[in-house]
Amino acid sequence: MGWRNENKNAPITIQRKNEKELQVAIADLEERGFELVRVGVYLNEKKNFEYKQSSLQCFNKSVFAGTVSFPKHFSVLKRKKPETIAVVTGG
Repeated sequence: MGWRNENKNAPITIQRKNEKELQVAIADLEERGFELVRVGVYLNEKKNFEYKQSSLQCFNKSVFAGTVSFPKHFSVLKRKKPETIAVVTGG
């Protein structure tokens, strides 16, 4: 039995590249019975290296060229309590 099966009320975190995609994912999970706990953005940094080639074969190397930052949007959701979930019956 997995960790998620034992802890059904544990919060989940979702991440997307932009805010529009995150809002679509939040709306989808809210339809499935989750409620929003918090939303945030953090900067993810990536080191950028440039390949330098010299005339001698043995001196080819990568040189640090700086860092590139880009935002990551995230949200934390948790499952609603069973008594707050509306039951839909087909008929």
